[in-house]
Amino acid sequence: MKTYDPNLIHVTFAGHFIEGFGDGTFVTFAKTTPGFSKKTGVKGEVTRTRMHDRSGEVTITLMATSKSNDRLSELYNSDRNSANGEGVGSLTIQDIGGAALFTAAKAWIQNSPDPSFEAEVGTREWVIAYEKLDETHGGNDDA
Repeated sequence: MKTYDPNLIHVTFAGHFIEGFGDGTFVTFAKTTPGFSKKTGVKGEVTRTRMHDRSGEVTITLMATSKSNDRLSELYNSDRNSANGEGVGSLTIQDIGGAALFTAAKAWIQNSPDPSFEAEVGTREWVIAYEKLDETHGGNDDA
């Protein structure tokens, strides 16, 4: 039997271990382009083209009370106020309980969350862009 434990999903950005994830989906990737494109000719012949753009974004959902919001805010504000890419750092997302591993050597906060306040604690969605993602979609071992 396989076991997945969301507590074993480790996210590190710019040297900071991110914690305090929101309920539900808390890490979502969006690639800019697919790995390959295809064109079909008038007679049905297909040609595929390898796409070299490996950039994209990952959205990380944190509880509004997470202390990681403080560090991400510092990085974002520092990057916005500097001219030298001070907010660019590495991004690693890993399932410690399995073999899934996603890394980007150059990543930055694309956008800060749109704040909201509710009757109960809400969430903050941080969008982190990356230049090139190396990805391993690994499974989990038997328990």
